[in-house]
This record gives sequence, C-alpha cells and structure tokens, in this order.
Amino acid sequence: MKIEDNTILIAPSALHLRLYEEIFKQKGSCLNITVLSLEAYLNRKLHKPKPSTASLLYDYAAALNSLPKDNMFYGSRKDYDFLKACQDFMVLVKLHDIKNFPQDDQRQKDLYAIIERLMPIELWVEEAKTLPFEDASQLRILNTETNDLNQYWVDLLKSKGAKELTQPRHRHFYYWAASNPRKEMEVAADAIVANKLLADSVFIALAKPEEKYALAQALDSRRIPYTFVSQPTTSKVLDCWKSALRYLADPNETTRMDLLKTFFPVSGYDLRRYLDLFENADSNLSEIPYVENPLISEQDYADLQALEMQCTPWRTKLREIQAWDLNSMEAIGQLIMDQFPQPSEDDVRIFGGVVDGWNQIKDRVKTREDLHLFLRSLDALHPSSALPELKGVLIGNRDQVSSLFDNVFYIGADATNFPGHSVSHGVFGEDYLEQLDFPSLESRMSAKLEQLKSVFMGPESVYFLTPQSDYEGKSVENSHELNTWLEVLPQFKVSAESSINWRPSFQLDTMKSQMLYEKPDSPLTTGVRQLQAYEDCPLKNLLEYGLHLRKPILAKEIIRLQVKEILPLIMRDGFERYGKSFYQLSKQEVADLVNIQFGFARQIFPDRKQKLDTLAAKTTAQIVWLFENLAPLATHMNLDFVQADYHMDRKEEIQGIEMQIEGSLTRHSASHAAFNLYPQASEGFSMLDHPSATLDLRLQPKAQERPAFSLSYNKGAQGTACPVSLQDAKEKGQMEYLKGAMVAQNLGVQTNPLGSFLSKKVPTYEARESKVLAQADQFAKSIKANDFIPQHKPSACQYCAYKAICRNAAIERSE
Repeated sequence: MKIEDNTILIAPSALHLRLYEEIFKQKGSCLNITVLSLEAYLNRKLHKPKPSTASLLYDYAAALNSLPKDNMFYGSRKDYDFLKACQDFMVLVKLHDIKNFPQDDQRQKDLYAIIERLMPIELWVEEAKTLPFEDASQLRILNTETNDLNQYWVDLLKSKGAKELTQPRHRHFYYWAASNPRKEMEVAADAIVANKLLADSVFIALAKPEEKYALAQALDSRRIPYTFVSQPTTSKVLDCWKSALRYLADPNETTRMDLLKTFFPVSGYDLRRYLDLFENADSNLSEIPYVENPLISEQDYADLQALEMQCTPWRTKLREIQAWDLNSMEAIGQLIMDQFPQPSEDDVRIFGGVVDGWNQIKDRVKTREDLHLFLRSLDALHPSSALPELKGVLIGNRDQVSSLFDNVFYIGADATNFPGHSVSHGVFGEDYLEQLDFPSLESRMSAKLEQLKSVFMGPESVYFLTPQSDYEGKSVENSHELNTWLEVLPQFKVSAESSINWRPSFQLDTMKSQMLYEKPDSPLTTGVRQLQAYEDCPLKNLLEYGLHLRKPILAKEIIRLQVKEILPLIMRDGFERYGKSFYQLSKQEVADLVNIQFGFARQIFPDRKQKLDTLAAKTTAQIVWLFENLAPLATHMNLDFVQADYHMDRKEEIQGIEMQIEGSLTRHSASHAAFNLYPQASEGFSMLDHPSATLDLRLQPKAQERPAFSLSYNKGAQGTACPVSLQDAKEKGQMEYLKGAMVAQNLGVQTNPLGSFLSKKVPTYEARESKVLAQADQFAKSIKANDFIPQHKPSACQYCAYKAICRNAAIERSE
C-alpha cells in the first residue's frame, strides 16, 4: 500500500489510528494528508446543513397526520421505528429517482398514500448526488465492506476520479472447521502462536460481535495481547438527559427513581430509600413515638426518623423536579451542568448535540407524548470510541477487514454469515422492492459477494473458520459461496488444551491457617454455626470465618416479620387478654392479637395497608397452624414453653489444638424462634435446670408428603391397600413436623406415643454435642493440613455467597 502526498484518505473511523500509523511509517509525518470517514467527507461537501434525524422524523410525523384513519399504518404514524423505516426507504427512492409505485392492492395503496405525503420533504441525498466533487481525484478510498448506500457514494466518487487505496497482496487462504464456536476461537489463537504471527499484524473479524469475550478468553490463556476496535462506552451526561426526558415524557414513580439514581447516584441514595418507603414524601415520624411490635424494630424506627431528617433538605429539589414541564429544558440543562463542574470534551460535545437537536424540533413538541421521538433519536449520540492506542491483535467486525493487516481471521464464516443477507424486511420489505425500479435482490447479493472477494484479497493471509455445530449441538452448514470460491471444503482442526481450565488450589503455603482463627493469648474459639459451615463446605468456613470476607450487602426490608418476636408476644398477650394458653386460642382471637401487633406499622405506612393486611392474614393462618401442631407437647406431654435456647459451651483439646466451642443449637435469625421445653410442675421450674427439649420454630415449615393409602401384607396373601383417614394422616404429619422442629431432647422414657416417637427419632443433647465435636475434629485436621478443599455437601453451592471465588474447583461429595 503506497500512500501519496496531498491526498484525502477515506476509511472507516475505527481504522483511522492504524491508517495514521501507516502514514507515519511511510512519510515520517502526517502533513498534507487528510484522513476522513465517508460520512464526514460528504457532510463537508453539502452546502445546506444536514438536518438531524429527529428533525426529519418530526417532519415525517407531521406529514402523516393527514393520513385517513382507515389506512392500515395510521396507528404507527408517530412510532419512531416506523418513521425511521420510512426515512431509509425515502433515501433509496430519491437516490435512485424512483417515480412509479404499485397500487394493486389495499396495502400498496396505503403505502402509496404515505410515500405521496413524504415525497415533498427534502433529503440531503438530493443535493449530495448532484455535487461536482472537484477534489475527487485526490481521494484514495480504502477497500472495505460497505452497505448499499455507502457503496453508491463510493461508485459515484470513483466515477469522478477517486481511486482505491488498496493493492491486493493475497498469498494464502486457510479454510478450517472446528467442533463449535468456542473451539473456533481456540484454533485461531493456536494458529497465531504456531505460525509466530506478530500480534500487531493480526486482525480478527467476528461474525457475531457478542462472542468477543469468549475470544478474549482464548487469547488470554495463550498470553496474546489484544485490543477491541469498539469498546463499550457510556456518557453520564447523555444518561442524565435521557432519564430527565423519560421522566418529562411520562412522570411516574419508576421514571422519577431512575432520574434520581442517574443524577445523584451517591448523594441521592438516602432520598431514593426514603421515596421507596414514602412515595409522596409526606411522612412526619418525629411526632409518632415508637411502640413495641414484631415488624419494625426500635433501631429500624430510629433509622427511619434519621432518614426523614436527612431528606428534609431534598424536598425543595424534589418539588422543582416534579414541577418540570416542556418549558423546563433550560432548568434541566442547568441541573446537568451542576453535576459536571469539570466536563470532558465528550461531555461538552454530547451536551451540545442534545441542545442543538432540541432547538431544531422544540417548536414541534406540543405534548409530553411528542418527546418520545426526540428521546429515541438520542441513541445516535454516543461518546467517542476512538482508541488511544492499538496494542496487539485487533478484534472487530467484517466491515473493518482491509489490506492494512497482513493476517486476517474471519470467525463464523458459515452459510448464515457468508456472504450474509441483504434482504430488506419490515414495511418496505423485499416483496415491495422487487416491484420498483430498484436493483434486484439477486444482483445485490452478487455484488455483495464480489465486494467481499475483493476485500479478502487485500491481506496477505486470510483464515476462514466455521463451526460444525453451535453451543446447543445443532449442526451448522458450510457456506456454499465460500466453498465454491476457494474450491475446497474446510479442514477440521483440533485446538490445543488451554491452561485456563486448571482448577485453583486453596492450600495456604506461606502461613499457618490456625493464625486466621486464633486470637492472641486465647484458645481457638469456634461456634456451632461455624462448624456447620465447615461441614457444608471447608472453603466457605475459611472465607467467612478465617478471612472474614463480607457477604454481599442486600437491601434490608424495613417491614419484615420477626418470628422470634411475634410468637412469644401472641402467647403472652393471649394469656393476659383472654386467660388462655396458646393452644386454646381460637382463630379469631389469634387474628385480633396479630392485628394489634400490626397496628404500629399501619400507622407508619398508611399507603401499605393492603400489603400489611395480606401479611396479617397470612401470619394469622400460619400461627393457628403452628399452635395446633404444638398443642400435643403441652396437652399430652405436659411440657411448658419458655422462650430460650440451649447453649453449648465446651473447652476441648482436639488434634493438639486447644478449642473453645460455643453457640446455640438453633438458628439465630429473625425468621426463627427458639423455645426450651420444661416439665410442668406445681412448684415451677428453674431456668438453670436442663431442658427436656429445644424447638427451632418458623412460620413457613417445609411441605410434607401425605400418603393416601397404606399397604399391609398377611402371610401368604397379596398386599392390601388401606385408605389412610384424615385424622391418622394429620397425626402422622404432626409427629413428623415436631420431629423436624425439635433440634435436641432429653425426654427419657415416654409412655405416650408422641413422646416415645420423639425420644427415639430426635437426637439427644449429648448426641448433638458429639456431632459438633466430630465436626470440630475435621475442622482441626484442615487447620493442621493448611488445606480447605471445597468438597461440599449436595446443594451447598445453591445459596453460597462465595461461588465466584470457588469457580470450577467445587467437588460435590456423596452423603
């Protein structure tokens, strides 16, 4: 490729930096040589300023207002996508001077009515195609794949004297197949390594851009540097404009919260929390004293009052935002500028682009609904994607393939993607275009294929890769056009094994793990819950209790039912109010007691009455069910309920490590309530006495299977199916529930069936403590070995907060 002095180089924007490198390599400087995109060159030549897309679409919408209501496209006359399709079609119409349109059926007549109204609206292509282009002889156009519209301008410029910059350097074509898309990328990476290709000389074009991260993984595993030609870019200034316009077009709770999150992502966090709780921002909590209840803790209520105070200064700003109307664009712009006191060049350019676009169409925006066209048009604004530097292999799309690169890989060259489809769809689809004086689909497909051939003849070596099947195992067809052109079928390639699949090791080499758990001058202290975490997964124990990694912080719901609070309260209030034990309360009495406990929450959140009423009804039903199942413990086994827990506290030497093991046998959480059971006695009982059993209760027990029949077998006879009565099924379900709820017991010999069943099926306190000591023994062995392999119980990974750390090292152990 030879670059001449005093020329204008036309190339896609993404390739400008590489082109400048080539110019500097040949000339030593970039003086007297201009590099432009085709669009930028055409815009320079226009005498009339090119109107914005939004301005044109508003003109189209105004022109289509006169459509009769029986026109089948009447409902779409203000739709952005429909108007954009009309714009694209009218560009082709005026470019090719199409005058005659079919009117054979009603659909064609309705389309003609649209075309007739849009035809008088002037388009920039009408001026552009009549320009003389006096400097066309200075143009050097880089040969790349283009769409039909850009190819029209390239052909026109060539007819005026422009020349191609590319000189074919083709030496080798390679045509390979791999088992699936991921293997394609690994084969490509292997070829770069095996052929010792310079990374800077390689361009990889992806038929599916969304697979670029899988390609990056293959390159990373082989330590090949790379750069994405197009990086995902966002603009906070543009995001602010969009969120403000969305709120202006449709003011509601969702768009308001999105606006606040965009404008004030950090400083407005408390305000968003407050509005989540009090939508109308009209609370007055400072005047309402706290009342004990199982839904809102005293600390949470104090936090709510503090939150209300913190948000008081925001109320003025909130009222200003809620007062916005179509005349508030200046106020919105000022608010955006206040958020960016030191804007970047991109910020200034995008801000100016929005303001210029608004000034072109503001007179045509009469209602909030009219804003939607302008809002959608802002998608065309985006930060500059120009790369500051090119490093290693370039990864991009097929329309960036050129002779600037010595080695080109095209990944995904199957029947779907090569040569690709030029078929028009939508309102002005191929069935309509074929009736116009417009190049046929066959001729356009043929031209596309010839264009691709000339582009791929530019680089020295081109590697075409195609998969045999997709990720789901469905077969993928080879490209007939590629097979015919290269006169060969793809050769199957197998990729080398990558080191990326190695399993990470979680063995501590540079320190003793015991140091992570011990405190100075004290024994290693562990708890029942910690040892349970070790049994679930040793690595989880190390991360949570050794390294003290914090779990992700989840948003806390202010209104959350505290089971450990409401059950004792209902039991106590039932006795004080009605003089009844919990199991004697009727459903209505339980409902009344629950509603009393919900009263404070209803006072604080009047807007959530329906939600609280539903929760109260659900809680009532759950408590009634729970009391019915707990009743036999009091009536049949004569046990009293005390809100307390069994606490284990032992000091042992295990595997040569002095350990302090402490903790409760039940789960300490808001959704669980712990009760110790003691024998009923006229003289009472002491809390220091050893309990007979300990319960761990929750309001949502697991569902139980209930058999409809039982089978009995007599000697020498077939089995007989006997239906299980509802009463028998209920009693059996009750026994199974109590077995699951009771974590440990010391019931001794029992004469009644329920007591006998529980004393046999529920482990004793001694057995539970022995199990904890066995877990401690395994834990001590891991500490001494400095090894915490994630060999976990089944389903332990399902809700684990550390899955991202463990990755593919997890090993499920059989129970």
